[in-house]
Amino acid sequence: MFNGVVQFFHWVNPAKDEESYRGWLWRPNEPNGGVFENCGLIERDNVHGLSDANCLRFEYFICEDDNNPCTAEINYSPESCDITGRYAVYFSPSTWQQARDYCVQQGRVLASLSDEAEVRYIRLGILKLDPLYNAAAYWVGLNDITTEGSWVWEGHPEMGVEFDVPIYGRWNPFEPNGGPTENCVELKIPPEGGLRGYNDVGCQWAKSFICEIKCQQRDFTVDDGFRLLNHALYSVQVSKLSRCTAACLKDKACQSVNLIPTGTAGAYACEINTLNQEEATGGDYVAQEGGIYAGTSGFPYYG
Repeated sequence: MFNGVVQFFHWVNPAKDEESYRGWLWRPNEPNGGVFENCGLIERDNVHGLSDANCLRFEYFICEDDNNPCTAEINYSPESCDITGRYAVYFSPSTWQQARDYCVQQGRVLASLSDEAEVRYIRLGILKLDPLYNAAAYWVGLNDITTEGSWVWEGHPEMGVEFDVPIYGRWNPFEPNGGPTENCVELKIPPEGGLRGYNDVGCQWAKSFICEIKCQQRDFTVDDGFRLLNHALYSVQVSKLSRCTAACLKDKACQSVNLIPTGTAGAYACEINTLNQEEATGGDYVAQEGGIYAGTSGFPYYG
């Protein structure tokens, strides 16, 4: 881990041997062993931080692999676009660009979160993997790198950006506030009572990150004024058609959608259908005032 003489400790990995990696690590009243305790130790108790210890002690040890970031899958399945098999969490601190590039190398993209269910599922999964909140903020794909103030999801430009998801899917108070110096977004997942949601920060900071399978874009045939009946698997509330088709792309059972006005301006019911108009019986495809049908064929493929 690290070793030293008297008060000057350094990491055996020189890439981490900077002051920023030292000052916050010690337990209370540590280091305190002087010339007799020259090696670092993580104690097996509930007090966070490091102690200096005699290097001759017999203890368990921890190795790390610089070439392979530490990862934990949230029920990850490479053949599923369902919420229960789409995400992987990486606990190796990386800049936003490094996180993005690593996700792409793995055939994934930085996570884009389009509804409350996704954000809550990720939070609960992370709590199981990291119950002590060692990492309370994670890079996601949201950024305004290309155009200041125009927030887009990396890998999912068709989704658009809306922050109406309760509790976990909205900006933290007074965010975004960084202007041109803070173009990347972290999702905060702190203990109950802490600030949670999106925060814009500088892309150069090293953070844990979340990748997801990229469900590739499919072509939709749009038919205004129509609706497919009797084949809806479920319904979600959206504000426009692109959000509805984005929800379809993330569910491998979806073959078409209906966008139905709710009577409230800017609010629609998005019905996720298991069949498209060509596969359904003729009587199921009917006129719907103000409605929009969008259908596709075939199952999504995965990249």
